[in-house]
Amino acid sequence: MKFFLLIIYFFCQMAMGIDFISIEPKIGIAPYQNFESKVESETLDNFFDYGVDIYSSIPKMKNFEFGIGGEIRRLNPLLIDKKNVGLFFALLKFPTLLDTKFIIRLGFLQNIVLENSFYYGLGIEKSFFSLVFQVLFDDMQLKSNNIDLHYRSVVFKMGIKI
Repeated sequence: MKFFLLIIYFFCQMAMGIDFISIEPKIGIAPYQNFESKVESETLDNFFDYGVDIYSSIPKMKNFEFGIGGEIRRLNPLLIDKKNVGLFFALLKFPTLLDTKFIIRLGFLQNIVLENSFYYGLGIEKSFFSLVFQVLFDDMQLKSNNIDLHYRSVVFKMGIKI
């Protein structure tokens, strides 16, 4: 938690000299989820994940963007009573070929039942005007009294840049 607060502090310090901050609310779905030995996909009972990214361009490097974000992810098969996991992360986007961006997300997850643990995500992003489409691979360690395994997923996200 202290790491995330430190990231927010540095983001705010850097943002003081920046003219434009983007806010990107998103919804997503995870068609592939791997719980080490069990592969699942989201069902209509828990269809969408919700999140938001707040970021800005790095001064003097116009196409590179950094920021913070958070989202609510549903892990239905594992968490019987508290199905939602909060993800909080630092975000870095940098340009690639064909007007796409490579995304790196580093942070932690939080849930009442689970211990806080490390989270990372890698992906690509394509924008059309204000619409944003992302494909992410992410990985997190899920730990509690009776669970200790990795959760990996491929997530499709769609958002709008405000």
